[in-house]
Amino acid sequence: MKLSSSSAVRIILLAALLFGMIVVGAASDALALEPPDRAGVYARESSYAVLFGTTTAGSRPGGEPELRFQPSFPSTALIPPFLFAGDFDGDGYDSIGTLDVWTTRFALGNENAPADAATSFLFGTRLSQPVAGDFDGDGIDTIGVFEPGGSSFQLRNTNAAGPPDIEFVFGPSMGYAITGDFDGDGTDTIGVYEPATATFRLRNTNSAGPPDIEFVFGPAASVPFAGDFDGDGVDGIGVLDAANHRLLIRHTPSAGAPDLILDVEAVDWDWIPLAGRWQIPESPEPIGGYPFETATPEEANIDPTALGQALDTLGAMAPSRSALVLRNGSLVAERYYNGARADLAGNVKSVSKSVLSALIGIAIARGHIEDRSVAVARIAPELFARFPDAARQAIRVENLLTMSAGLNWNEIDLSGWFYSPDWIDFVIEKPVVQPPGQTFLYSTGLTHLAAHVLERATGTPPHEFARRHLFDRLGIVPARWERDPQGRDVGGFELYLRPRDMARFGEHYLGHDNAKTDATVPREWREWSTSHLIQAEPALGYGGWWWRRSFGAYDDVFFAWGYGGQFIFLFPSLDLNVVVTSRWNVNGSESLVRAYAVFAWLENELLPAVK
Repeated sequence: MKLSSSSAVRIILLAALLFGMIVVGAASDALALEPPDRAGVYARESSYAVLFGTTTAGSRPGGEPELRFQPSFPSTALIPPFLFAGDFDGDGYDSIGTLDVWTTRFALGNENAPADAATSFLFGTRLSQPVAGDFDGDGIDTIGVFEPGGSSFQLRNTNAAGPPDIEFVFGPSMGYAITGDFDGDGTDTIGVYEPATATFRLRNTNSAGPPDIEFVFGPAASVPFAGDFDGDGVDGIGVLDAANHRLLIRHTPSAGAPDLILDVEAVDWDWIPLAGRWQIPESPEPIGGYPFETATPEEANIDPTALGQALDTLGAMAPSRSALVLRNGSLVAERYYNGARADLAGNVKSVSKSVLSALIGIAIARGHIEDRSVAVARIAPELFARFPDAARQAIRVENLLTMSAGLNWNEIDLSGWFYSPDWIDFVIEKPVVQPPGQTFLYSTGLTHLAAHVLERATGTPPHEFARRHLFDRLGIVPARWERDPQGRDVGGFELYLRPRDMARFGEHYLGHDNAKTDATVPREWREWSTSHLIQAEPALGYGGWWWRRSFGAYDDVFFAWGYGGQFIFLFPSLDLNVVVTSRWNVNGSESLVRAYAVFAWLENELLPAVK
């Protein structure tokens, strides 16, 4: 993001000019070799980055090259990571890194692609802000953290775990940290932006002391960034003016009017700005999800006018993100709302449970688990070693799947679980309130326990087992699956999928497969897990991490249901598959209201269009 090479070029050119070795024109050509930094934005809630290929005024998206992707760096569930940029390998181009603020794990990439991290290590303290820059002038960007509560900077000169190489206090406690080469000497230094007053305070050395540069720029309550946007070797600054959906950029670290204004998309999530020297392919190919065959509504025997009106209605229902309608194995309709796109993988929340159910079925078919009636303690005896009571020893795999293990749980308030020292122990230690297999009690804790049992049985983390035996076979490309603070896959939530890949998973359960993929999830398991095995609520049945509910005259419906309004509805008698996604970072009451609004929409708006 901030490179020392331009300063070195200027020094060499100055020496050459003084000794009469080159002419001014050659100096201009040499300096022109330094390309400027480009802007970008990312959504912290989904780690979705949009990197601009040019730095020119104008609306986005539209015509100019850009790169959209989601790095596959997992983080702690429910706490989105921070993204930042830097030249972490010294190749002259910046790539994305992430900081899991709960575990303090940095993950750094060497290319901007949906790939695993090239480097990963622990540094800093919990809930700090990440920074990156060339703090020692060697041409390689390294990481650091800013602790807002104590205004403390801790910087590393290598991208590895270890104590801080530089540590000092600077700036207000309530602010955003930035880094840049603000005086053009080839070394990046720190600064703090105070959003309440829109004040930048910058240092030219990485040390405590008064600001070397202080000024006000942009509207208050903005988000800052820094970069060499004109290629002169000195980093300027910018802010994201979220209220007006634009980036305001200054080529120098000083007050004044913006030198450049860039529009960003108006979406229903918060953008955070980025800056760096990006490598943008001429024709980047976004991963838009599974490539279905398509059919017109008429070919699918669906009323096109009524279908269009139903999709318009859903789009007007906040906070919709997408809707897909498939019939007879073909994609009939696909809509995206409020900034969502086909290439944007969303958090499907508890739809993950239905995917985990498929993995349990695959593990049984492959002989890793004896059958669904086997006791959990037989697969992972260490789990209940401290609890030899008969009730816990009697919990079977199928009790986990039907939410009937008998362990007490409060799904409404999960804060105790999230802040507990060990998520698995927290679940196991809950009191037994019912004999296993008798009473439905919804528990994400049970699915987390099941994910651990799956790993214990297969010797493979669930996300990797899913990739090998489910996703790759069905042509699904997941973005990532989050982990608990101990580094274990969470299993029952926090899987990121694109809407088309959700639909592909649903189509497998409707039997739309070829000879290669038909037995991915065994048919017997699909039938058992989606049947009505236990009563959840008066109007809701439950299977093996699948829900059951009648919609109008159709009582064969089963569906995957995720918090906030993430759904895969499957109607076997109609050969109909409906995927709905929504904004997921909502409160519990909003999530429930959204779910029943989608139920009503499906029954009263969409199904009447299906003949």
